[in-house]
Amino acid sequence: KLYGRTVSLLVDEDAIAGASALFAKTSLRFAEVPKFIAKKMLRLANETWLDKPISENEFLRRLKPTEVRVDSKSVCLDFSCGEIFGDHGLVVKLTGRGGIRDVQLQ
Repeated sequence: KLYGRTVSLLVDEDAIAGASALFAKTSLRFAEVPKFIAKKMLRLANETWLDKPISENEFLRRLKPTEVRVDSKSVCLDFSCGEIFGDHGLVVKLTGRGGIRDVQLQ
């Protein structure tokens, strides 16, 4: 479960040996991810994608985790976002050091 929702967990074959340690390190930052997404993406949503601007709270309410992917160097969290960006979702990459690296439309 992630943020109270059941999500898929995918682990790359080459990451199986270290996946547990990598996941443990990055999961310490999971609570910060939704606010990170809002900080990076809300302005883009309101100025480019939406006809009517939404608040940060509404943006956060629409974010829904869908999948966690672990490779040998990072963990990616995939989100749907209630059509804020049309049919695009969002993906957040967390580094092996536990830092939140980036958020992108997918």
